[in-house]
Amino acid sequence: MIGLAARSLAARWTGFAGSTAAIALGVAVCAVAGLSLAAAHTGPGEPPRWYQNPDVVVAGPGGPAPGIALPAGDRGYLPPRIADRLATVDGVRHVVVDRAAYARLDGAAEAHPWSAARVHPYTLAAGRPPAVDGEVAVAAPTRHRPGDRVTVDTAGGPLSLTVSGVLASGAPPALYLTDAAAARLAGGRVAAVALWGSGDAADLAARVRAALAGEPRLRVLTGDGRRAAEPDPDAGLLTAATALLGEAAAVAAVVSAFTVGGAFAVTAQRRRREFALLRTAGATPRQVRRLVLGEALGAAVAGGLIGCALGVVAAPPFAHWLGRSGLAPSGFTARFAVWPLAAAFALGLGAALAGA
Repeated sequence: MIGLAARSLAARWTGFAGSTAAIALGVAVCAVAGLSLAAAHTGPGEPPRWYQNPDVVVAGPGGPAPGIALPAGDRGYLPPRIADRLATVDGVRHVVVDRAAYARLDGAAEAHPWSAARVHPYTLAAGRPPAVDGEVAVAAPTRHRPGDRVTVDTAGGPLSLTVSGVLASGAPPALYLTDAAAARLAGGRVAAVALWGSGDAADLAARVRAALAGEPRLRVLTGDGRRAAEPDPDAGLLTAATALLGEAAAVAAVVSAFTVGGAFAVTAQRRRREFALLRTAGATPRQVRRLVLGEALGAAVAGGLIGCALGVVAAPPFAHWLGRSGLAPSGFTARFAVWPLAAAFALGLGAALAGA
């Protein structure tokens, strides 16, 4: 019956091409939605921008922590005395307590202690570090120079400070105060603790986790995972994009399944006379079913492969359009992933066989 199905498809190549195109289009739509959804769900997957230098970063609760409801992208804070405990862990060579307080000046949105500048590479483009509580180091590029008086917007109201230096780095723009001033401005809250070790980062992380066994909500991060300790201003938009793409993927799957399945069902109904002649010639019902399913399988496999290829090509431009339209974070893009393509292919195959 495979040979008969092949000859039947060759004789009805226009119908086969139409069925293949319908499947390819449905699979492509599902693949684009699925690849974009996978990219939104997994996040940018980029290395850390702030915590570049530490071997290990200990951060507060994030994501679906039990009993903790944090806005998307917001960081959780650590117990104030956690740094003292971490300093005693075997292999810890240096500890930096990072605090983050709301403070706006130019492009900066947070103020950190000067000691936290060590967590990322930097150079002093001008001036010196802040030495007294009334001084601040600002991030380049900036129009301010050492000695300038600036007014910084904080949660407690405007704060008048003197620029002591200009810091250049690839980290997000920030303001740097003395450690004491940053602690007061942050209300004593600890945003993260950065650790440097004398050996392998993975071994150090294992010892830190053992020391924090009684604090299951705290996160011990290494490698690219250190980015999770950084606030993400686009997290809320990414959450909205995930919900939007999830709904779009579901709608695309349902519409594609009904379209493809309906097309094959109609095609099979229109060939009832042909099947009757085959039955008259001695074909069994099972052979007729195998003929129909064989033709559907051929069209589904061909259309599914074409649709997956189209989805891989079309997903990045679609994701970029979402970013430009404000429906996703700027720079949002879709990357190759196996499971959305496999799901789209299986949907096309299942719809074609069910309809036939």
